[in-house]
Amino acid sequence: MGAASIKSVGFEESLLPVDRLLLGSLAVLAMLGVCFLPRPLPFLGVLAATATFLLGVAMWGESTHVGRVLHAFISLPVVLILFTALGPLIPAVNPVRWDDRWRELDQGLFGNLAWHWHHALGRPSWFTDASYLVYVSYYALPVALGAALYIQHRRGEFHRFVFTTVATFLLSYVGYFLFPTLGPRVPVELEDALLGGGAISHAIRAFLLFSEGTLLNAFPSAHTAVSLVLLGLGWRAFPRMRVPLTLHVAAIIFTTVYLSFHYVVDLMGGVMLALMTPVLVPMLRRLCGPAGTTPRGLERHVRP
Repeated sequence: MGAASIKSVGFEESLLPVDRLLLGSLAVLAMLGVCFLPRPLPFLGVLAATATFLLGVAMWGESTHVGRVLHAFISLPVVLILFTALGPLIPAVNPVRWDDRWRELDQGLFGNLAWHWHHALGRPSWFTDASYLVYVSYYALPVALGAALYIQHRRGEFHRFVFTTVATFLLSYVGYFLFPTLGPRVPVELEDALLGGGAISHAIRAFLLFSEGTLLNAFPSAHTAVSLVLLGLGWRAFPRMRVPLTLHVAAIIFTTVYLSFHYVVDLMGGVMLALMTPVLVPMLRRLCGPAGTTPRGLERHVRP
């Protein structure tokens, strides 16, 4: 396909199904913002800027190699921007808090498991530092797996991987609106005393405090749901990496309770969401375009 053909691609044809999924999510959030926020303009401005950026990348991706690469991966940071933007919207839409119910359910189902989990190995500083590194590695894991598929020119698998990962993130956001939960977070002024750790722990806690715009995000545990979905996708795509990937995902899930971000029942919610993705994700995929939808500018890069 020549450059002239690439330039002639229409606007609609430049959009991947994951682009349509994100744009639809932005539209839904905009409507919620108008309905529930007393001053929606700043929120709407963030959404409009995000949509404009996504559309610009989609169009630019038709004409250059750099644009194609950026378009292929842009949905992952966009979905994190959406997460940050949810901060003021969740309590406005649903003022109910579920912490007391989940705490009681945790105690009733699991007894003192969370306490023992939180105090594993006596909480030595080195173990807490390592746990924080594993916790934030959750954000790098989908990028690493996606990059491996992309570098190997497994474009069809890559686009299915990205769509499934983004859809799982977005489905977890729906849970935040339905069950707003702060989780067993430790107050900032008590983190050093109750969580411990060394310089690495302090630095990551400071980063999370600065970057997390949404705190009512405990149920379901997206760390659990997304990690398990990534494990399932990686299990099929990279058979030789099954053991290290399983250990990595198990470690990520362990840190969610150890570092007091989640109740054990939040993890169960994440497991349930991961088990529902084989049904929910194909439904979303059909809404966002046929299975074979690929921008023409990418067709010559897709392995049959």
